[in-house]
This record gives sequence, C-alpha cells and structure tokens, in this order.
Amino acid sequence: LNEASRNTVVVQITRDGRREDVMTQDIVVGDVLHINEGDKVPADGICIDGQNLVCDESALTGEPIGKEKTAGIYMKSGAHVSQGGGRMLVLAVGENTDEGEALAVLGEQ
Repeated sequence: LNEASRNTVVVQITRDGRREDVMTQDIVVGDVLHINEGDKVPADGICIDGQNLVCDESALTGEPIGKEKTAGIYMKSGAHVSQGGGRMLVLAVGENTDEGEALAVLGEQ
C-alpha cells in the first residue's frame, strides 16, 4: 500500500473510554486498538487481550509461521491478523513504528 491508501483505512479504537471509528492516520499513542481477522496491524503496541489471536509477521521477519498473541506480547505494525481478534495498547505510530523505521532506511538507500 502506498501512504495515501494506508491512511484511508478505518479502524476501531477506544480513546478516553469511548469506542470510535478513526482513520489509521488518526491513531495516537495510548489508544486501545481493536483488531480482527483480516486486519493489517497499523501501529506497534502491546496485546491487552486476544481470542485465538494469531498474526502473520512473515513480511516483517521472514518467519513463515503465524505467532499467537496473548496479553503482554509485543505486536508489530505491518503484521496481518490471520486468526481471531483482540485489543492492543498503541505504543508507536507512523514513522516511529518498527515498519516505519525500516521503510525509512530503505528509502535512504
């Protein structure tokens, strides 16, 4: 996805105790992001809870096997939710994510 199309994706978050729909570019550190099967994780964060939550991080790590995510496990921007769903606390967004930093390095070459 290019930057423009990435920013048009709507996700569900909880902010200030209210659940709402926002564009991915409007996610901020501290939001609780609701993720479900088929979603691309748009931020880095820590899993709060998950129900059979498995993420495919092969594009990021090269590992072909999905990783189960449970409470306290780090979640990377760019991973795809291949099974289940859950919530994560957002710790980094945009160019400050692992994916954003990797893309910046590739762009400098």
